[in-house]
Amino acid sequence: MSAEPLNLGGPGSPWPRLLALWAGAGLVCNFLWELLQRPLYAEHQGAVWHVGGCLFASAVDVAILMGLYAAMALSLREALWCRRLSVGRLLLLTTMGFSVAVAIEKWALARGRWSYGPKMPLVPLLGVGWVPVLQMVLIPVGLALIGRAVGAGRAR
Repeated sequence: MSAEPLNLGGPGSPWPRLLALWAGAGLVCNFLWELLQRPLYAEHQGAVWHVGGCLFASAVDVAILMGLYAAMALSLREALWCRRLSVGRLLLLTTMGFSVAVAIEKWALARGRWSYGPKMPLVPLLGVGWVPVLQMVLIPVGLALIGRAVGAGRAR
């Protein structure tokens, strides 16, 4: 039994617009999120570092978003997976985003890349911050919901 090829939609497909949406809107959303969550970290520093550090972190976040988009496309065998959103697809995306965020946070905390300040709420039993975990859940779900309109051709 051979695997079905990934459906890219054909000529004029909106999937390049979807990727541009995820990259562009993802950068803006993640940059704002990074700026707002920065005071919850112990390493919160001056304004110049704050903006530069948040911009770098946002670029990394966009790479993670692209990975989530690709993982969804490959697992569903459909490049335009957000065109046909369902509860199951949103749960899969939520699970992927949550898992990736927890893994990254655990890795970074264990290696001393960053640490949390006293105001960071922690996920029970996991010991990672709720705010960065929600970032990789809420932003991808929001982009998928917006992407549904782009993928359906209703938004230009």
